[in-house]
Amino acid sequence: MSNCSIMLSGILAHVADFDRLYINLDKEANDLAQVQQLVEACSKPAVPVPGELFAACYEGSLYRGMCIRAGQEDALINFIDFGNTERVPLNQIFELPAGLLQTSPPLVRCCSLEGLLAIDEEAALAEITRLALEQPVTLRLSDSTDCGQAAIVVEDLLDEAGQSVSERLIELRLVRRYKPVRYGNQQAAGTA
Repeated sequence: MSNCSIMLSGILAHVADFDRLYINLDKEANDLAQVQQLVEACSKPAVPVPGELFAACYEGSLYRGMCIRAGQEDALINFIDFGNTERVPLNQIFELPAGLLQTSPPLVRCCSLEGLLAIDEEAALAEITRLALEQPVTLRLSDSTDCGQAAIVVEDLLDEAGQSVSERLIELRLVRRYKPVRYGNQQAAGTA
C-alpha cells in the first residue's frame, strides 16, 4: 500500500464479483432521489435496442438501465445507478425523458480491489455481501488513483466500523494478496 491515501465514502450498492463492486459515492447520493422521481414517471413503452438507455422495472420500481441484449420476450438490462444486470420483460421497459443521462450520469462507480486473488470466489462474494452490501463504506485509494477511470482501483474497502474488508477476507482464507505486475495499461497477477 502507498504511504499517502485518499479516502472516499459511499454506500455499497451491488457486488458483482468479489473484486467488482459498485459504490454510490456520498456526493452522488442526493442525485439518486431526483433521478428516481423522473424515472418513476416514465410510461411510454419502448422497444429496447442494445447500447441505449431505458427505464426498466426491477422489483416493482422503475430504474435507469442500458440494454445489453434484446430478445423476443425480454431484454438483458444493466441498471446503471446500481450496477446489477437483470432480465426484464419487454412490457416493463419504457422510454426515458430526453436528456436525463446528460443531466445525471450513472450514480454508481465500479471499483475493483487491488492486490487480491480469490481462493474461494463464491465464499468471498458471499462474505463481502454479508459484511457491507447496502452499508456505508469507505474506499482507500492510493494518491495516484485516477477517479475519472471507468473502474476505480481500490487499495482497501473499509466497513462502517472502519475495519478492512480485504483483511477479513484474507483472515478467512477466501483470498490472498498478490503483487500486481503492470504491463503498459494492463495488470496481471504476480505472486506475493
